[in-house]
Amino acid sequence: MPETTPNGAPYPVADDPNDVPGYLRQLAEWSDENLAAGATLNDGTMAAALNAGGVFADGIAATIAGARDAALSDASRVLAQLAKAQRGPVTVVTLGSSSTGGVGATIASRRFVNVLAARLQAAFPSGIYGYEPPVGDLTGAVERTLPGVHVLNGGIGGTTSANYVPSGTLAQIAVVKPAVVVHMIGANNYFFGTPAATFEAELDARLTEVSTAAGNNPLQVVCSTYARPDVAAPAVPWQDFVEAMQAVVTERSDAIYVDGLTPFEAAEASGPGAADPLDLIEPDNIHPSDAGHALMAARIADAFDLPAPTASRVPEVLDRYSRKTLGNTETGHTYEAQSSGVFVPNGSALTCTTAGNVVVETGFSDAEVSALVTYVPAVVVGVIAKSTDANTRLGWYFNGPSGRLELYRGATIVNWTTSIALNPGQEYHLSLVAVLDKLLGFLNGRQVLTHTLAPGESATYSGHTKHGVRCNTANASVRIRCLNISARS
Repeated sequence: MPETTPNGAPYPVADDPNDVPGYLRQLAEWSDENLAAGATLNDGTMAAALNAGGVFADGIAATIAGARDAALSDASRVLAQLAKAQRGPVTVVTLGSSSTGGVGATIASRRFVNVLAARLQAAFPSGIYGYEPPVGDLTGAVERTLPGVHVLNGGIGGTTSANYVPSGTLAQIAVVKPAVVVHMIGANNYFFGTPAATFEAELDARLTEVSTAAGNNPLQVVCSTYARPDVAAPAVPWQDFVEAMQAVVTERSDAIYVDGLTPFEAAEASGPGAADPLDLIEPDNIHPSDAGHALMAARIADAFDLPAPTASRVPEVLDRYSRKTLGNTETGHTYEAQSSGVFVPNGSALTCTTAGNVVVETGFSDAEVSALVTYVPAVVVGVIAKSTDANTRLGWYFNGPSGRLELYRGATIVNWTTSIALNPGQEYHLSLVAVLDKLLGFLNGRQVLTHTLAPGESATYSGHTKHGVRCNTANASVRIRCLNISARS
Protein backbone atom coordinates (compact mmCIF):
# COMPACT_ATOMS: atom_id res chain seq x y z
CA MET A 1 0.00 0.00 0.00
CA PRO A 2 1.39 3.48 -0.80
CA GLU A 3 2.14 5.78 2.10
CA THR A 4 -0.50 8.33 1.06
CA THR A 5 -3.81 8.35 -0.79
CA PRO A 6 -3.87 9.66 -4.38
CA ASN A 7 -4.83 13.13 -3.12
CA GLY A 8 -1.92 13.23 -0.67
CA ALA A 9 -3.67 12.46 2.62
CA PRO A 10 -1.64 10.07 4.83
CA TYR A 11 -3.08 6.68 5.62
CA PRO A 12 -3.60 5.97 9.34
CA VAL A 13 -0.87 4.18 11.30
CA ALA A 14 -1.96 0.77 12.60
CA ASP A 15 -2.58 0.64 16.34
CA ASP A 16 -1.37 -2.98 16.28
CA PRO A 17 0.49 -4.09 13.11
CA ASN A 18 -0.29 -7.76 13.92
CA ASP A 19 -4.07 -7.16 14.12
CA VAL A 20 -5.07 -7.30 10.45
CA PRO A 21 -8.87 -7.25 11.00
CA GLY A 22 -8.48 -4.38 13.47
CA TYR A 23 -6.44 -2.37 11.00
CA LEU A 24 -8.97 -2.96 8.21
CA ARG A 25 -11.70 -1.64 10.50
CA GLN A 26 -9.51 1.32 11.44
CA LEU A 27 -8.76 2.02 7.77
CA ALA A 28 -12.40 1.84 6.72
CA GLU A 29 -13.57 4.10 9.53
CA TRP A 30 -10.84 6.59 8.61
CA SER A 31 -12.03 6.41 5.02
CA ASP A 32 -15.62 7.17 6.02
CA GLU A 33 -14.44 10.32 7.74
CA ASN A 34 -12.44 11.44 4.69
CA LEU A 35 -15.36 10.86 2.32
CA ALA A 36 -17.63 12.86 4.58
CA ALA A 37 -15.08 15.68 4.45
CA GLY A 38 -15.18 15.63 0.63
CA ALA A 39 -11.96 13.78 -0.09
CA THR A 40 -11.57 12.35 -3.59
CA LEU A 41 -9.83 9.01 -4.09
CA ASN A 42 -8.80 7.69 -7.50
CA ASP A 43 -8.08 4.10 -6.43
CA GLY A 44 -11.13 2.17 -7.61
CA THR A 45 -10.87 -0.60 -5.03
CA MET A 46 -10.50 1.81 -2.15
CA ALA A 47 -13.26 4.02 -3.47
CA ALA A 48 -15.64 1.07 -3.60
CA ALA A 49 -14.76 0.15 -0.05
CA LEU A 50 -15.25 3.71 1.15
CA ASN A 51 -18.55 4.12 -0.65
CA ALA A 52 -19.79 1.04 1.21
CA GLY A 53 -19.42 2.91 4.49
CA GLY A 54 -19.24 1.61 8.03
CA VAL A 55 -21.25 -1.53 7.29
CA PHE A 56 -18.50 -2.58 4.92
CA ALA A 57 -15.91 -1.92 7.64
CA ASP A 58 -17.70 -4.28 9.99
CA GLY A 59 -18.28 -6.87 7.30
CA ILE A 60 -14.75 -7.00 5.93
CA ALA A 61 -13.24 -7.17 9.40
CA ALA A 62 -15.51 -10.05 10.38
CA THR A 63 -14.83 -11.86 7.11
CA ILE A 64 -11.08 -11.54 7.40
CA ALA A 65 -11.15 -12.58 11.07
CA GLY A 66 -13.17 -15.67 10.19
CA ALA A 67 -10.80 -16.57 7.36
CA ARG A 68 -7.82 -16.09 9.64
CA ASP A 69 -9.30 -18.32 12.36
CA ALA A 70 -10.17 -21.01 9.82
CA ALA A 71 -6.67 -20.91 8.38
CA LEU A 72 -5.08 -21.12 11.81
CA SER A 73 -6.23 -24.64 12.65
CA ASP A 74 -5.27 -26.14 15.97
CA ALA A 75 -2.47 -28.11 14.32
CA SER A 76 -1.07 -25.13 12.46
CA ARG A 77 -1.01 -23.05 15.64
CA VAL A 78 1.21 -25.68 17.25
CA LEU A 79 3.38 -26.11 14.17
CA ALA A 80 3.89 -22.36 13.90
CA GLN A 81 5.51 -22.43 17.34
CA LEU A 82 7.63 -25.52 16.68
CA ALA A 83 8.91 -24.28 13.32
CA LYS A 84 11.27 -21.92 15.15
CA ALA A 85 13.31 -24.84 16.53
CA GLN A 86 16.07 -24.76 13.91
CA ARG A 87 16.85 -21.12 14.60
CA GLY A 88 16.48 -21.08 18.36
CA PRO A 89 15.11 -22.84 21.43
CA VAL A 90 11.43 -23.83 21.54
CA THR A 91 10.42 -25.00 24.99
CA VAL A 92 7.43 -27.30 25.55
CA VAL A 93 6.26 -27.85 29.14
CA THR A 94 4.05 -30.78 30.13
CA LEU A 95 1.84 -30.46 33.22
CA GLY A 96 -0.43 -32.97 34.91
CA SER A 97 -0.46 -35.70 37.52
CA SER A 98 1.29 -39.07 37.85
CA SER A 99 0.70 -40.30 34.29
CA THR A 100 2.36 -37.15 32.95
CA GLY A 101 5.15 -37.75 35.45
CA GLY A 102 5.66 -41.14 33.80
CA VAL A 103 4.11 -43.62 36.23
CA GLY A 104 3.36 -46.88 34.40
CA ALA A 105 6.23 -46.58 31.95
CA THR A 106 9.02 -49.08 32.57
CA ILE A 107 11.78 -46.57 31.75
CA ALA A 108 11.82 -42.81 31.20
CA SER A 109 12.21 -43.06 27.43
CA ARG A 110 8.82 -44.81 27.23
CA ARG A 111 6.86 -42.09 29.02
CA PHE A 112 4.38 -40.43 26.69
CA VAL A 113 6.20 -37.15 27.29
CA ASN A 114 9.49 -38.61 26.03
CA VAL A 115 7.88 -40.40 23.09
CA LEU A 116 6.10 -37.18 22.11
CA ALA A 117 9.36 -35.24 22.45
CA ALA A 118 11.05 -37.62 20.02
CA ARG A 119 8.25 -37.09 17.49
CA LEU A 120 8.45 -33.32 17.88
CA GLN A 121 12.22 -33.31 17.47
CA ALA A 122 12.09 -35.60 14.44
CA ALA A 123 9.68 -33.20 12.74
CA PHE A 124 11.52 -30.07 13.86
CA PRO A 125 15.23 -30.90 14.31
CA SER A 126 17.52 -28.49 16.07
CA GLY A 127 19.76 -27.92 13.07
CA ILE A 128 22.80 -28.79 15.22
CA TYR A 129 24.58 -31.81 13.83
CA GLY A 130 23.77 -34.91 15.86
CA TYR A 131 21.97 -33.15 18.72
CA GLU A 132 18.41 -33.06 20.02
CA PRO A 133 17.83 -31.92 23.61
CA PRO A 134 16.93 -34.67 26.09
CA VAL A 135 13.69 -34.39 28.05
CA GLY A 136 14.35 -32.54 31.28
CA ASP A 137 12.69 -31.97 34.63
CA LEU A 138 10.90 -28.64 34.95
CA THR A 139 12.06 -28.38 38.57
CA GLY A 140 15.24 -26.34 38.66
CA ALA A 141 15.35 -25.91 34.88
CA VAL A 142 16.95 -22.85 33.35
CA GLU A 143 15.94 -21.01 30.20
CA ARG A 144 17.16 -22.94 27.16
CA THR A 145 19.56 -21.28 24.73
CA LEU A 146 20.49 -23.93 22.16
CA PRO A 147 18.21 -24.49 19.14
CA GLY A 148 15.75 -27.37 19.16
CA VAL A 149 12.55 -28.50 20.83
CA HIS A 150 13.23 -28.64 24.57
CA VAL A 151 10.63 -30.63 26.53
CA LEU A 152 10.43 -30.11 30.31
CA ASN A 153 8.18 -32.36 32.38
CA GLY A 154 6.30 -30.84 35.30
CA GLY A 155 3.92 -33.71 36.09
CA ILE A 156 3.19 -34.08 39.84
CA GLY A 157 1.67 -37.31 41.11
CA GLY A 158 -1.62 -37.27 43.03
CA THR A 159 -2.66 -33.79 41.92
CA THR A 160 -5.99 -32.47 40.68
CA SER A 161 -7.12 -29.37 38.82
CA ALA A 162 -6.85 -27.49 42.12
CA ASN A 163 -3.15 -28.05 42.74
CA TYR A 164 -1.28 -29.50 39.72
CA VAL A 165 0.32 -26.09 39.00
CA PRO A 166 1.72 -24.95 42.36
CA SER A 167 3.61 -21.71 42.91
CA GLY A 168 6.97 -23.42 42.35
CA THR A 169 5.85 -24.64 38.94
CA LEU A 170 4.67 -21.16 38.00
CA ALA A 171 8.02 -19.75 39.06
CA GLN A 172 9.81 -22.23 36.77
CA ILE A 173 7.46 -21.42 33.89
CA ALA A 174 8.44 -17.78 34.29
CA VAL A 175 12.08 -18.84 33.94
CA VAL A 176 11.84 -21.19 30.94
CA LYS A 177 9.21 -19.19 28.99
CA PRO A 178 7.53 -22.08 27.13
CA ALA A 179 6.08 -21.67 23.67
CA VAL A 180 3.69 -24.59 24.20
CA VAL A 181 2.22 -25.99 27.44
CA VAL A 182 0.47 -29.38 27.45
CA HIS A 183 -2.06 -30.01 30.24
CA MET A 184 -3.33 -33.51 31.06
CA ILE A 185 -5.38 -33.41 34.24
CA GLY A 186 -8.67 -34.71 35.57
CA ALA A 187 -8.09 -38.40 36.37
CA ASN A 188 -7.81 -37.72 40.09
CA ASN A 189 -10.77 -35.31 39.99
CA TYR A 190 -12.77 -38.18 38.50
CA PHE A 191 -11.64 -40.46 41.34
CA PHE A 192 -12.58 -37.91 44.03
CA GLY A 193 -15.87 -36.94 42.36
CA THR A 194 -15.11 -33.25 41.85
CA PRO A 195 -18.17 -31.45 40.44
CA ALA A 196 -17.64 -30.75 36.75
CA ALA A 197 -18.33 -27.03 37.20
CA THR A 198 -15.62 -26.83 39.87
CA PHE A 199 -13.19 -28.69 37.64
CA GLU A 200 -13.95 -26.33 34.74
CA ALA A 201 -13.38 -23.21 36.83
CA GLU A 202 -10.14 -24.56 38.32
CA LEU A 203 -8.77 -25.66 34.94
CA ASP A 204 -9.49 -22.24 33.46
CA ALA A 205 -7.78 -20.59 36.44
CA ARG A 206 -4.68 -22.78 36.01
CA LEU A 207 -4.40 -21.88 32.31
CA THR A 208 -4.65 -18.20 33.18
CA GLU A 209 -1.94 -18.56 35.84
CA VAL A 210 0.35 -20.34 33.39
CA SER A 211 -0.17 -17.67 30.74
CA THR A 212 0.52 -14.89 33.21
CA ALA A 213 3.65 -16.57 34.57
CA ALA A 214 5.08 -17.29 31.11
CA GLY A 215 4.52 -13.73 29.96
CA ASN A 216 4.79 -14.71 26.30
CA ASN A 217 1.25 -15.96 25.56
CA PRO A 218 2.13 -19.65 25.13
CA LEU A 219 -0.18 -21.94 23.22
CA GLN A 220 -1.88 -24.21 25.80
CA VAL A 221 -2.94 -27.72 24.84
CA VAL A 222 -5.61 -29.37 26.99
CA CYS A 223 -5.59 -33.12 26.44
CA SER A 224 -8.21 -35.58 27.68
CA THR A 225 -7.43 -39.20 28.41
CA TYR A 226 -9.26 -42.39 29.42
CA ALA A 227 -11.60 -42.78 32.38
CA ARG A 228 -9.77 -44.64 35.15
CA PRO A 229 -11.03 -48.25 35.20
CA ASP A 230 -10.49 -48.45 38.97
CA VAL A 231 -13.43 -46.09 39.62
CA ALA A 232 -16.27 -48.61 39.80
CA ALA A 233 -19.10 -46.15 40.52
CA PRO A 234 -18.07 -42.64 39.46
CA ALA A 235 -19.90 -39.80 41.18
CA VAL A 236 -19.42 -37.65 38.07
CA PRO A 237 -19.34 -39.19 34.55
CA TRP A 238 -15.98 -38.83 32.81
CA GLN A 239 -17.73 -37.26 29.83
CA ASP A 240 -18.68 -34.32 32.06
CA PHE A 241 -14.98 -33.66 32.67
CA VAL A 242 -14.23 -33.93 28.96
CA GLU A 243 -16.99 -31.44 28.14
CA ALA A 244 -15.60 -29.11 30.82
CA MET A 245 -12.17 -29.23 29.11
CA GLN A 246 -13.77 -28.40 25.80
CA ALA A 247 -15.74 -25.54 27.34
CA VAL A 248 -12.58 -24.00 28.81
CA VAL A 249 -10.80 -24.16 25.47
CA THR A 250 -13.78 -22.74 23.57
CA GLU A 251 -13.76 -19.60 25.70
CA ARG A 252 -10.02 -18.99 25.35
CA SER A 253 -7.98 -17.73 22.41
CA ASP A 254 -4.73 -19.25 23.71
CA ALA A 255 -5.84 -22.90 24.04
CA ILE A 256 -6.69 -25.94 21.94
CA TYR A 257 -8.21 -29.31 22.85
CA VAL A 258 -6.81 -32.74 21.98
CA ASP A 259 -9.10 -35.76 22.19
CA GLY A 260 -7.05 -38.41 23.95
CA LEU A 261 -10.13 -40.34 25.08
CA THR A 262 -11.46 -41.79 21.81
CA PRO A 263 -8.46 -44.06 21.03
CA PHE A 264 -8.71 -45.67 24.47
CA GLU A 265 -12.48 -46.09 24.16
CA ALA A 266 -11.99 -47.74 20.77
CA ALA A 267 -9.52 -50.14 22.40
CA GLU A 268 -11.95 -50.91 25.25
CA ALA A 269 -9.52 -49.40 27.74
CA SER A 270 -11.66 -46.72 29.38
CA GLY A 271 -14.22 -46.69 32.17
CA PRO A 272 -15.31 -49.10 34.91
CA GLY A 273 -14.46 -52.71 34.19
CA ALA A 274 -12.63 -51.94 30.95
CA ALA A 275 -11.60 -55.16 29.18
CA ASP A 276 -8.32 -53.62 27.95
CA PRO A 277 -7.42 -56.43 25.51
CA LEU A 278 -4.34 -54.50 24.31
CA ASP A 279 -2.95 -54.02 27.83
CA LEU A 280 -2.91 -50.25 27.54
CA ILE A 281 -3.50 -49.85 31.28
CA GLU A 282 -1.28 -51.12 34.09
CA PRO A 283 -2.64 -53.79 36.48
CA ASP A 284 -3.42 -51.00 38.99
CA ASN A 285 -6.21 -49.92 36.57
CA ILE A 286 -4.99 -46.33 36.96
CA HIS A 287 -1.86 -45.65 34.96
CA PRO A 288 -1.00 -46.29 31.30
CA SER A 289 1.40 -49.08 30.43
CA ASP A 290 4.25 -48.60 27.96
CA ALA A 291 1.69 -49.28 25.23
CA GLY A 292 -0.73 -46.77 26.75
CA HIS A 293 1.96 -44.11 26.98
CA ALA A 294 2.85 -44.77 23.32
CA LEU A 295 -0.80 -44.47 22.27
CA MET A 296 -1.23 -41.19 24.11
CA ALA A 297 1.92 -39.74 22.54
CA ALA A 298 0.76 -40.87 19.10
CA ARG A 299 -2.65 -39.26 19.63
CA ILE A 300 -1.14 -35.90 20.57
CA ALA A 301 1.38 -36.10 17.71
CA ASP A 302 -1.43 -36.85 15.26
CA ALA A 303 -3.46 -33.92 16.59
CA PHE A 304 -0.43 -31.73 15.94
CA ASP A 305 -0.32 -33.15 12.40
CA LEU A 306 3.26 -34.33 12.83
CA PRO A 307 4.67 -36.58 10.10
CA ALA A 308 4.77 -40.31 10.78
CA PRO A 309 7.97 -41.43 12.52
CA THR A 310 10.73 -42.71 10.28
CA ALA A 311 13.45 -45.26 10.92
CA SER A 312 15.97 -44.14 13.50
CA ARG A 313 19.23 -42.70 12.27
CA VAL A 314 21.02 -43.82 15.43
CA PRO A 315 23.67 -46.30 14.26
CA GLU A 316 24.59 -47.69 17.68
CA VAL A 317 22.53 -48.30 20.78
CA LEU A 318 24.55 -50.23 23.33
CA ASP A 319 21.91 -51.56 25.73
CA ARG A 320 22.49 -55.32 25.87
CA TYR A 321 23.98 -55.01 29.31
CA SER A 322 22.20 -58.05 30.75
CA ARG A 323 23.52 -60.49 28.15
CA LYS A 324 27.03 -59.50 27.13
CA THR A 325 30.31 -58.82 28.89
CA LEU A 326 31.55 -55.45 27.68
CA GLY A 327 35.15 -55.50 26.62
CA ASN A 328 34.65 -58.30 24.08
CA THR A 329 34.01 -58.04 20.34
CA GLU A 330 30.66 -58.94 18.85
CA THR A 331 29.49 -58.78 15.25
CA GLY A 332 27.89 -55.42 14.56
CA HIS A 333 29.32 -53.81 17.68
CA THR A 334 32.98 -53.29 18.47
CA TYR A 335 33.30 -53.17 22.24
CA GLU A 336 36.83 -51.97 22.86
CA ALA A 337 38.52 -52.15 26.24
CA GLN A 338 40.74 -49.18 27.07
CA SER A 339 43.17 -49.63 29.98
CA SER A 340 41.92 -53.24 30.25
CA GLY A 341 38.43 -52.21 31.32
CA VAL A 342 35.87 -55.01 31.73
CA PHE A 343 32.22 -54.70 32.79
CA VAL A 344 30.24 -57.90 33.35
CA PRO A 345 26.51 -58.63 33.75
CA ASN A 346 25.29 -58.72 37.33
CA GLY A 347 21.56 -59.27 37.37
CA SER A 348 20.03 -56.39 35.44
CA ALA A 349 23.17 -54.25 35.59
CA LEU A 350 26.84 -54.14 34.75
CA THR A 351 29.56 -54.15 37.38
CA CYS A 352 33.24 -53.31 36.86
CA THR A 353 35.58 -56.25 37.38
CA THR A 354 38.64 -54.64 35.83
CA ALA A 355 39.23 -50.89 36.10
CA GLY A 356 39.35 -48.92 32.86
CA ASN A 357 37.14 -47.87 29.97
CA VAL A 358 34.88 -49.70 27.55
CA VAL A 359 33.85 -47.83 24.41
CA VAL A 360 32.00 -48.56 21.20
CA GLU A 361 32.99 -47.23 17.77
CA THR A 362 29.96 -45.45 16.24
CA GLY A 363 31.54 -43.63 13.33
CA PHE A 364 30.11 -40.32 14.56
CA SER A 365 31.74 -37.84 16.90
CA ASP A 366 28.62 -36.05 18.18
CA ALA A 367 26.60 -38.16 20.59
CA GLU A 368 24.55 -38.44 23.72
CA VAL A 369 25.80 -41.04 26.20
CA SER A 370 23.55 -41.86 29.14
CA ALA A 371 23.31 -44.49 31.85
CA LEU A 372 21.89 -45.23 35.27
CA VAL A 373 24.95 -45.18 37.55
CA THR A 374 25.28 -45.98 41.26
CA TYR A 375 27.23 -43.40 43.24
CA VAL A 376 29.98 -44.97 45.38
CA PRO A 377 32.11 -42.54 47.43
CA ALA A 378 35.43 -44.33 46.79
CA VAL A 379 35.06 -44.63 43.00
CA VAL A 380 35.30 -42.44 39.90
CA VAL A 381 32.67 -43.73 37.48
CA GLY A 382 30.56 -42.34 34.62
CA VAL A 383 30.10 -41.99 30.87
CA ILE A 384 32.55 -41.12 28.08
CA ALA A 385 32.09 -39.19 24.84
CA LYS A 386 34.46 -38.37 21.98
CA SER A 387 37.19 -40.83 22.90
CA THR A 388 40.06 -42.10 20.80
CA ASP A 389 42.19 -43.87 23.42
CA ALA A 390 42.44 -44.38 27.16
CA ASN A 391 43.84 -40.90 27.74
CA THR A 392 42.02 -38.85 25.10
CA ARG A 393 38.39 -38.69 26.15
CA LEU A 394 35.68 -36.41 27.51
CA GLY A 395 34.11 -37.86 30.65
CA TRP A 396 31.13 -37.05 32.88
CA TYR A 397 31.88 -38.82 36.13
CA PHE A 398 30.93 -39.14 39.74
CA ASN A 399 34.17 -38.37 41.56
CA GLY A 400 33.59 -40.29 44.77
CA PRO A 401 36.60 -38.96 46.69
CA SER A 402 35.60 -35.33 46.06
CA GLY A 403 31.85 -35.96 46.30
CA ARG A 404 31.23 -34.04 43.06
CA LEU A 405 29.96 -34.64 39.56
CA GLU A 406 32.80 -33.57 37.26
CA LEU A 407 33.62 -33.07 33.60
CA TYR A 408 37.00 -34.49 32.62
CA ARG A 409 39.21 -33.85 29.58
CA GLY A 410 41.44 -36.88 29.70
CA ALA A 411 42.63 -37.04 33.32
CA THR A 412 42.12 -33.29 33.87
CA ILE A 413 39.05 -31.91 35.65
CA VAL A 414 37.82 -28.97 33.57
CA ASN A 415 34.44 -28.23 35.16
CA TRP A 416 32.19 -29.53 37.90
CA THR A 417 28.84 -29.08 39.61
CA THR A 418 28.27 -27.49 42.97
CA SER A 419 25.53 -27.73 45.60
CA ILE A 420 24.42 -31.21 44.56
CA ALA A 421 23.99 -33.68 47.42
CA LEU A 422 24.93 -37.22 46.32
CA ASN A 423 23.73 -40.16 48.39
CA PRO A 424 26.02 -43.22 48.60
CA GLY A 425 24.48 -46.31 47.04
CA GLN A 426 21.81 -44.31 45.18
CA GLU A 427 21.31 -44.75 41.44
CA TYR A 428 21.39 -41.60 39.28
CA HIS A 429 20.74 -40.98 35.60
CA LEU A 430 23.85 -39.43 34.01
CA SER A 431 23.80 -38.02 30.51
CA LEU A 432 26.54 -36.25 28.55
CA VAL A 433 25.68 -34.54 25.26
CA ALA A 434 28.73 -33.71 23.14
CA VAL A 435 27.93 -31.67 20.02
CA LEU A 436 30.60 -29.74 18.15
CA ASP A 437 32.40 -27.75 20.87
CA LYS A 438 29.46 -27.85 23.33
CA LEU A 439 29.20 -30.25 26.28
CA LEU A 440 25.98 -30.48 28.26
CA GLY A 441 25.90 -32.49 31.49
CA PHE A 442 22.60 -33.79 32.88
CA LEU A 443 21.73 -35.38 36.21
CA ASN A 444 18.32 -37.09 36.48
CA GLY A 445 17.14 -35.24 33.38
CA ARG A 446 18.13 -31.83 34.70
CA GLN A 447 20.85 -29.87 32.91
CA VAL A 448 23.44 -29.03 35.56
CA LEU A 449 26.49 -28.10 33.48
CA THR A 450 27.36 -26.38 30.21
CA HIS A 451 30.93 -26.28 28.93
CA THR A 452 32.49 -24.98 25.73
CA LEU A 453 35.78 -26.46 24.58
CA ALA A 454 38.60 -24.08 23.77
CA PRO A 455 39.53 -23.93 20.06
CA GLY A 456 42.55 -26.17 20.51
CA GLU A 457 40.56 -28.67 22.57
CA SER A 458 37.78 -28.69 20.01
CA ALA A 459 40.26 -29.47 17.26
CA THR A 460 41.66 -32.34 19.33
CA TYR A 461 38.31 -33.99 20.06
CA SER A 462 36.16 -33.08 17.04
CA GLY A 463 36.92 -36.24 15.09
CA HIS A 464 36.73 -38.82 17.89
CA THR A 465 33.93 -41.35 17.40
CA LYS A 466 34.12 -43.72 20.38
CA HIS A 467 31.75 -43.45 23.34
CA GLY A 468 31.20 -45.57 26.44
CA VAL A 469 31.80 -45.88 30.20
CA ARG A 470 34.65 -45.63 32.69
CA CYS A 471 35.30 -46.87 36.22
CA ASN A 472 38.66 -46.36 37.92
CA THR A 473 38.26 -49.16 40.48
CA ALA A 474 36.92 -52.71 40.31
CA ASN A 475 34.01 -52.50 42.75
CA ALA A 476 30.95 -54.73 42.97
CA SER A 477 28.93 -51.87 44.48
CA VAL A 478 29.19 -49.89 41.25
CA ARG A 479 26.25 -50.71 39.01
CA ILE A 480 25.57 -49.36 35.52
CA ARG A 481 22.19 -49.92 33.87
CA CYS A 482 20.44 -48.86 30.67
CA LEU A 483 23.63 -47.71 28.96
CA ASN A 484 22.53 -45.89 25.84
CA ILE A 485 24.88 -44.45 23.21
CA SER A 486 23.14 -42.43 20.51
CA ALA A 487 25.16 -40.93 17.67
CA ARG A 488 23.32 -39.31 14.78
CA SER A 489 24.33 -38.83 11.21
